[in-house]
Amino acid sequence: MEAFYQALHSIGYTHPVHPTMVYLPIGCVMAAFIFALLSLLFRGRGLSISARHCVVLALVGIFPAVALGYMDWQYIRGGTWVFAIKMKIGLAAVLFILL
Repeated sequence: MEAFYQALHSIGYTHPVHPTMVYLPIGCVMAAFIFALLSLLFRGRGLSISARHCVVLALVGIFPAVALGYMDWQYIRGGTWVFAIKMKIGLAAVLFILL
């Protein structure tokens, strides 16, 4: 893990990596909801297929987001169990189950 963060620091990236990765599953879940809603309103088969594709992409994107979140938590926070970390892990588990 140290080598990964040192490589990022050497190119000038000093921020946590996890926050940049969570946009993929979060955005895909939001897009899936919108496509599903529009599919129900307009009876569009193509919209429901797009919603399904967004769910699959969110499911694929949750794994690197969780892995990078774990790495950031260990490297930056030292693995301390604070309330915010417990909530984030719980919410990620709920999202994974719902996807």
